[in-house]
Amino acid sequence: MRFAAAALLACGCIAAVASRAADAPAWMHALSALPPPAHDEKTPAVLMYAEDVWVVRPDGRIRSVTRRAYRILRREGEHYGLVTAVYGSDDRVVDIRGWCIPASGKDYVVRERDTAETSLPGVANGELVSDVRAKLMRIPASVPGSLVGYEVEQEVPAYRFNAEWDPQDTIPVREARFTLELPPGWTYRTAWINHEPVIAPDPPAGGPRRWQWALDDLPAIRVEDFMPPWRGIAARMVVSVLSPDGKASGWSSWADLGSWFYSLMRDRRNATPELTERVRALTAAESTPIGKIRALSRFVQND
Repeated sequence: MRFAAAALLACGCIAAVASRAADAPAWMHALSALPPPAHDEKTPAVLMYAEDVWVVRPDGRIRSVTRRAYRILRREGEHYGLVTAVYGSDDRVVDIRGWCIPASGKDYVVRERDTAETSLPGVANGELVSDVRAKLMRIPASVPGSLVGYEVEQEVPAYRFNAEWDPQDTIPVREARFTLELPPGWTYRTAWINHEPVIAPDPPAGGPRRWQWALDDLPAIRVEDFMPPWRGIAARMVVSVLSPDGKASGWSSWADLGSWFYSLMRDRRNATPELTERVRALTAAESTPIGKIRALSRFVQND
């Protein structure tokens, strides 16, 4: 296990490594002294370190942390200095921070107050079709030679008991980690796609119930014309967690997914007595279906 994973575990899963004011954290400075993974002359950037942390609380709520650090090699890789934290109406971004260690000069630090908030990224008029939003952060000096990194901490709703770990990328990855921490009595299961299964060591007796999966020196997925979506051929691990009473569970089959979706949608389409009475009042003067539809449409459009 390389230095970064050990350093992060020593400081706990959620707390960030302590840093001096206006400096990048110690784990990023340690990375800045390391060579990048193997790459060719056209590689725009390399992912030096990636860690995803899931901490499940006894009440089922989940705290997740995402850490990334990129070495930018060419101008085509400058977009790795733009951080996007996506969230919905039932989860939230607790904290977001970014750093840059330039080839020379002082570190840059970006905090949550420096972010911009937007609707569904990449979709025109996304605020009309989805409640998904994003916080956007631009890390300064994201130019060739710089090491840029960020940490995003989010709170995830209790019903989302499946995590997808995507350690592979379209650029070389030097070090990738996934950490899972569970309360007493909770269990987990994993499924691997496009990679041989990796077994996480059991945690020591008496310590935190924490497991970690690690992959190093992952080659880039080369994007080609007319290829399938590259995520469909990259390495992936799906983690499902299960509560002691069995009431909270991730899914590992289509039947599990269908049952979970049905539990969310059940009774959602049933009209309440108040809604039924309002519809009756609005359509009382109409005798035909088209007339009733027009009456309801006028109410929706105007009131």
